[in-house]
Amino acid sequence: MVAGVAIGAGWPSLVAFVNIGCYYLVCLPLAAVFGFLASAKRNSLISIKNTIVTSFSHRESSRV
Repeated sequence: MVAGVAIGAGWPSLVAFVNIGCYYLVCLPLAAVFGFLASAKRNSLISIKNTIVTSFSHRESSRV
């Protein structure tokens, strides 16, 4: 809404700089953090699954 007011007031270059600034200063760092957290969570879930599978297969082989 503020961008529309600024464009209507004749400040489109200001709106362009604000949009670019928000993208590079807010959106990209947030995307990097969220991507890292999602990757860390995925890796931790995979390692938990592998630990469980390994422990069950180890039990089965020790019974033989």
